[in-house]
Amino acid sequence: MYDLYGNKIDDKPVAIPANMTATQIIQKHIQATGGEKAWKAVNDMTSSYTTDMQGMTLTIKTVKKHRIK
Repeated sequence: MYDLYGNKIDDKPVAIPANMTATQIIQKHIQATGGEKAWKAVNDMTSSYTTDMQGMTLTIKTVKKHRIK
């Protein structure tokens, strides 16, 4: 396995407790990334990617806007 920069990494499996549910994993992720209040405050998400391929530079930008109902 390699990281984003092409460096070889030792990717050993991590044991997951038998009683861990998908909901608990999602809740832990939400807490680790700012909490529910911070996630609810997100209105837009923008991702930009740039790569060089066959002598050309390609840039891709993805914008997701929150639809207000």
